Amino acid sequence: MLSYDNYLSLLRDKLSSHFDLTGAALLEGRTYDLHGTMNIRNTKYLLSEKVKIYNYENDEYLYLRKYGGESLEGLKEELGQIQSVIPQIIQPEKDHMSSLLTLVLVMDEEIPTDLARFAKRYRRQKGFALGFRGWADLILVIVSLKENRVVTHRNFMKTAAFFEPEKVCPKERT
Repeated sequence: MLSYDNYLSLLRDKLSSHFDLTGAALLEGRTYDLHGTMNIRNTKYLLSEKVKIYNYENDEYLYLRKYGGESLEGLKEELGQIQSVIPQIIQPEKDHMSSLLTLVLVMDEEIPTDLARFAKRYRRQKGFALGFRGWADLILVIVSLKENRVVTHRNFMKTAAFFEPEKVCPKERT
């Protein structure tokens, strides 16, 4: 089984090409072992850069920590606190289209059934200026190193597949 420290180190190497990573981050009184941001700006021009057809921005924010299987109520409280600070984390500008705030919780043991059920149903979206300044999605990804399993809402499985332990370190598995 892959240890948490090895997983974190390998994941950091994998994410560093796409994200601006910082070490530990403090958010609403909780320490996250990994924090990263990614900003993508898309612009379409007509013949020259002087004539813009459109311009939009997509951002992604990542918070990752080890999760010891605390109570489901504690997790709900944590998600509620993160949801309340979304306007401070994501400050949409004129060209903002969407943001994805991903909370990744990594467990050494198996994912309890109630936690997996909650993660599969959890999805929150916040609109900015009635949607004219875009929106932000808050997603929960739970990773089990023991089971080599990732659980999240079905709409975000493509994003969550990036965190699968066997994809982070395929050589480690036998």
